[in-house]
Parts: sequence; structure tokens; C-alpha cells
Amino acid sequence: MLGENTNVVKRMLKMQAVQVQSEVGEFLDEMVVLFPHDRIRGPRKTRLFALAVSSETTGREKQYVAVTAANHCSGNYGVKYGKFRIQVQTKGGKPGPDWHHCLRWDKGGGIEFWENEPRDQIISKGISECISKARKSLAQ
Repeated sequence: MLGENTNVVKRMLKMQAVQVQSEVGEFLDEMVVLFPHDRIRGPRKTRLFALAVSSETTGREKQYVAVTAANHCSGNYGVKYGKFRIQVQTKGGKPGPDWHHCLRWDKGGGIEFWENEPRDQIISKGISECISKARKSLAQ
């Protein structure tokens, strides 16, 4: 995995609630196994971590997923302690049910920004599938 080490993310995860540590930590591990060559971008004030894939046509890296949690969220509305939110970018429209447009979602270039804050705070197989589709749409 290129970019920042996953240890940076895991260190920041320790500041989160146990449920967030468990769920987001397992999700990060799953993504690293599925996409070992993708770039990880570690904690910033607006996210806990993000993953990007290199486009086959342009070679540019495009972020396809970001996870935001308490202490790593700035903007119009924050994430409460013990919760997390997932954002994806797609070229193919809505990634699935329970996803809604992010603020300032229409950045042009056919890319749309979507967000999901799971009610049960569990990253289901359906969410992982939506993220895989988003990655595929941006890699082309």
C-alpha cells in the first residue's frame, strides 16, 4: 500500500469509541487485503483516512472512499463520538440504497460524492460492495 502507513490510522483509531475502533479497523484491514496497491491517505481534520486508486487512462490517483469519525471531522456538521460516516466518489451515479449526496457533491467531471452513516454503525457487505464499485468506476 502506497502513501502513509496504516499504523498512523490505527493510532488515530485508538482515540475513538471501541465500536468504531473495531468496525473501522476491520474495514481498513479488509480494504488493504483487497486493494494492496491503492494509496492510503491518513488522518486529516476532515477524515480519519481515505483510499485512492490510480486511473488507467490518466494515471492520476482518484479518491474513492473516505471514512470520517469524531475528532476527524470539520464542516457544517460533525460526527458524534462513537459514530462514523463513509463517503464514496463515483462516476456511475448512486452507489446503493441509504447513500445520499454529500455537501458540494457536484464537482464536475462526472464524479459525484455520496455519503452513508450506517444506522447500526456496521459496515455491511453491501457497503463494501458499493465501495468496490466506486473504486472500479474511478479506475477506468
